[in-house]
Formats: sequence, C-alpha cells, structure tokens
Amino acid sequence: VMGADRKGLKITYCTDTRPVPQIAEAAKDADLFICEGMYGEPDKQEKAVEHKHMTFAEAGRIAKEAQPKEMWLTHFSPAMNRPEDFIAKHDYLYAKLRIKGVTFNYHETVTSNLEAVFARGDRRTGRVLEEAWRSGCTFDAWTEHFRPELWENAFSQCAEELGFVDGKSLEAFYNYRKRSEEEILPWDHIDSFIDRRFLLSEKHKAEGAQTTPDCRLGCNLCGMNEHTECFV
Repeated sequence: VMGADRKGLKITYCTDTRPVPQIAEAAKDADLFICEGMYGEPDKQEKAVEHKHMTFAEAGRIAKEAQPKEMWLTHFSPAMNRPEDFIAKHDYLYAKLRIKGVTFNYHETVTSNLEAVFARGDRRTGRVLEEAWRSGCTFDAWTEHFRPELWENAFSQCAEELGFVDGKSLEAFYNYRKRSEEEILPWDHIDSFIDRRFLLSEKHKAEGAQTTPDCRLGCNLCGMNEHTECFV
C-alpha cells in the first residue's frame, strides 16, 4: 500500500451455516458483509433448520444487528444449474427489499451465463466472441449497450461449426456439465506455481469437510515451496 496511512477495509464472509451470535459480532461495522442465504420463502424455515442453512430473513436480521456499510446476500449451489427457475424468487426478494436506506443490487441471469461461458470456455469460444463482435456487440459492460439477442444469435450461428446441436447446448457444455478430474482445463497451460495434485487434494479435503493446516505450522507441499522460501 502506497501513500498516506489509512484505515484498512473490514470484510466479513459467512459461509453456509445456521445463525449464531458470533456472526453479528464478527461483522460489526464491517465495510462489506458477505452472507449466506439459502431460502427466501418463509415456509422453508423448518427445512433451513433441519439442513443447517440460513434464510434470507435470518441473514437480514444479522445485518441489521451488525450494521455493515454494505451486505451481499449469496448462495452457491452446484444443484442450481437452471438460473431461470429462480427468477420468481429474485422478484420476490426485490419487492421485499424496497426499504429506505437499503440498496438492492443484482446480476442479470443472462449476463452471468455469458460471463460463465468465457470464464470456463476454451479457445473455441473465441469464434463466438468474434461473431458477436461482427454482429455489433461492443461496450457490453454498459447495460444500455448490452444486447443479449445478438449474443444468443452468435451462439446459434457458431454452434454447428463448433460441433454442437444449437446455441443452448453450446452454453450448457461450458456452464453446467461436471468436469472430470482428468480433463485438461483451458487454463492448465498457465503455471501458477501451485501443483495440480495439491489442488485436487484440497478439493477432496473440502468434499470430506477436512482442513489444511496453516503453512506457518509446516509446509503443505503445494508446489510454491519449489520456487521460493515461503516461511522461515
């Protein structure tokens, strides 16, 4: 950090869990509070308790107590592979959050789908990108310039050429299918100094609810140790 001394940012991140008093304590006066929210419907309260999840309302009460400057309500689930099925829930939440002093920002589903294709896609998606550009897609980060119908047409135009039935199946190939651990990923040629075997072992640990010790307590042989002295 360069320049004059200044106060750092406080960010509190609460993952998938039931509400406990410590969450509000940790998020007290945070600059950003990122909080889990599994269910938006009031009738899902019992299910949330049973499966150890948090509801939108419970997350909101925690934020009200903690008084962060900004709160992000989020939930990640690999089971939610059809975002359009949750539009009604989004609209319900949007209507309920029209409260003085509360700003509700969200990411459009069509934009998220598009970003996911190019974030997870290989060099073949470059053909779609070119077709969209030739169709007039420019300055798409600005809402007033974003034309989803042109992108949809670009996917459809390139689908058969790239070996897909249609534009939707092309999108689904990159966005929704489960990758095998043996698959070569588009970014595998980039050397981040972290060994792929280590990343896979971390994936397996996460799936088994296991943790990795702090590197300062002993080297975990992630691969970085072969390029630098991490801790001495």
